[in-house]
Amino acid sequence: MHFNIFFSLLGISLVIFFILLPILNLTNLVFDSNNFDSFFDSLLSVFNSYYLKIVIVTCYQALLSTVVALFIGLPAAFILYQINFPGRKILLTLCTIPFILPVVVVALSFRDLFSNTGFVSQILSISGMQFSQSIWIIIIAHAYYNMSIIIRIVGPYWEKISMQFEEASNLLGARDLQKMFYVYLPLLMPVIFAASMLVFLFCFTSFGLILILGTSGFDTLELVIYRLTNGLYGLQEAVILSFLQIIFCAIIFIVYLKAIQYSSLNFVSQISINKNFRELRIIEKIASLIFLCFIAFFSIVPIAVLFIRAFTFPDIQSFTLQNFNQIFINTGNLSYINPLDAIINSLTLASGTSFLVMLIGFFTACFIESQKFFLKRIVDILFLMPIIVPVITLSFGIIITFNRSFLDLRHSFILIFIVHILLGLPFAYYLSSLAIASVSKQIKEASLLLGCAKKLLWQKIYLPLVRNYLLTGIIFSFAISLGEFGSVSMLRGSDFYTIPLVIYQYLNRPSGYFLGHGYALSVILVIISFITFYLIERLNINILKK
Repeated sequence: MHFNIFFSLLGISLVIFFILLPILNLTNLVFDSNNFDSFFDSLLSVFNSYYLKIVIVTCYQALLSTVVALFIGLPAAFILYQINFPGRKILLTLCTIPFILPVVVVALSFRDLFSNTGFVSQILSISGMQFSQSIWIIIIAHAYYNMSIIIRIVGPYWEKISMQFEEASNLLGARDLQKMFYVYLPLLMPVIFAASMLVFLFCFTSFGLILILGTSGFDTLELVIYRLTNGLYGLQEAVILSFLQIIFCAIIFIVYLKAIQYSSLNFVSQISINKNFRELRIIEKIASLIFLCFIAFFSIVPIAVLFIRAFTFPDIQSFTLQNFNQIFINTGNLSYINPLDAIINSLTLASGTSFLVMLIGFFTACFIESQKFFLKRIVDILFLMPIIVPVITLSFGIIITFNRSFLDLRHSFILIFIVHILLGLPFAYYLSSLAIASVSKQIKEASLLLGCAKKLLWQKIYLPLVRNYLLTGIIFSFAISLGEFGSVSMLRGSDFYTIPLVIYQYLNRPSGYFLGHGYALSVILVIISFITFYLIERLNINILKK
């Protein structure tokens, strides 16, 4: 109980002091002015046809991106978590890799693929299709980036559906498609809705992908907020738009709460029951193989572009390691950045963040689970704040808030570390909440009747049963921290770099000579991520078992 209270208070305090306080301080700075006419002019300017069109476009692309992510992620979750076949864990890890890639690198990979001379454009040109200036590039990139959310959240629950439903549907003569649409999907709907909400919010607040892949006339709400905030010429409009964005996302979350309130996750069994690939029918084997080939191709091709670009060098016709050699050579130039320091910084941030975030999320979910409905709703909303508050606006508010002489945390590692924790909290908390909700009430009551102290439920009951879901939270928290770019670029000191920031520095330099350096460092990041996630899968978080 002491752990539950301590980590719950820690998480709530971080949200209050490093999200709510900066937003309130920024609001006071903008609106507490002597020129009220300027404020009302800004308020009226937001409600015009231009901003209305931007909101509609933002919702449209986020909705389409979510649908495509579901279209790819749900079949993948079923195959990867319901069927045993050689290489399943490797493919599952491969599907997770896109989520941790730096946004800038993913965007450049897709821009290369869909350019006039790109691999995909060459194939599509045969049928007369042209995607180089299409919104579908952004939608497909979003689906690529977020499909792992669907797979990693829905998959573990799909794997644990009680065998009783399978047996009952077989006795009633249900066919495979009937079982899928009338049994499995209705049972999984709360989890699917939760995963869809996260994907929609990520696509709705997407910045880097749209900045690089979008055309000159394609603006979204996050992009407009960044431009107004970055230039400091439209600060009032930026804050008003940010508040509207927060309200919109809060409405989505309220709808989600109403839907989840009357849903039950008691269908989950504590024993994984998977089919063997050899036991499938011929048509099922063919369909599974086709989709596995597609998901592997879809996951690998953008990464393959990184490798091809990383191993090519100007004026050298064959593959070479020249780009890798160059990034580790200190030429004495003032602009030189040591990639080893960036790698250490990124791994330190990601490891520390994922561990602490999972502790806060799990123990808070354990504590709130037994509390009153009103308190639970308040904590739910607080822990959703890192998703619905734009990172750019949040970072700017933090800079303004913590610039006092007695509390000057600007450009400090601790501030970056705290922001990374906040960005990972929604994943950890909501995955833990869903996992604990899936534990049957009969199990909880039986454990109490058998003498288990209520304060030890988290250790004796919850932790052993939900450890696989905690693994998903650790992976996503690690991924968010490893690939985070926006907050680090605004809050860092001049001598602090992470891998995504170094990659962006290479890509932002005028000479194409440094472009290969960025791809080389991206390949190093992919390799680190793949090894890390694979080891986490193999270890199956033994540290939590102990």
